[in-house]
Amino acid sequence: MRPTTRADHRTEVVPLTALDGRPLTLVHVQGRHAPTRGPVLVVHGAGVRAELFRPPLARTFVDALLDEGWDVWLLNWRASIDLDPVPWTLDEAAAYDHPAAVRHVLAATGAERLKAVVHCQGSTSFTMSAVAGLLPEVDTVVSNAVSLHPVVPRFSTSFGGGSKAGSRRRGRRPTARSDCARRSDYVLTVSTGQRARRTT
Repeated sequence: MRPTTRADHRTEVVPLTALDGRPLTLVHVQGRHAPTRGPVLVVHGAGVRAELFRPPLARTFVDALLDEGWDVWLLNWRASIDLDPVPWTLDEAAAYDHPAAVRHVLAATGAERLKAVVHCQGSTSFTMSAVAGLLPEVDTVVSNAVSLHPVVPRFSTSFGGGSKAGSRRRGRRPTARSDCARRSDYVLTVSTGQRARRTT
């Protein structure tokens, strides 16, 4: 059987509404044959678009997924250049875009679970959504370029009572956020939900 190319793609652009009402789209791509495996959601990074995964080349990542029998859905989330530009945050994408996309794909395919391949800031926001418990139907996440590294800075731990007032007296500014520029002791393994000790 010859490999799939873009000429073989059957493409449908599906309007999607995020949970906060923001218009998004899903690009549903199928090949010459009906899928034999379940749906896979592919998520781009910031400042690009879903078509990032099928550029004008002889063979693309989407072609490889189709040849392996996957039902391919590409998400244009609020950071996509295919959508009207709006101010956005990773928190909004995590809370509103990814859960809406997962629900739509599952409803459209009749599947109970799906897999995801996520890239760059799409990976960060998708991982935020997953670890927040908003994507329980996603059983596998392949994260590319960047994911999520929760960090608890040393100065946020207890020093003689650990109060904010105590931190101020010691000349340290209290914080409620993680400081990702510092070291990371643990990384999250999304597919198992377990914590793993960082090895590097």
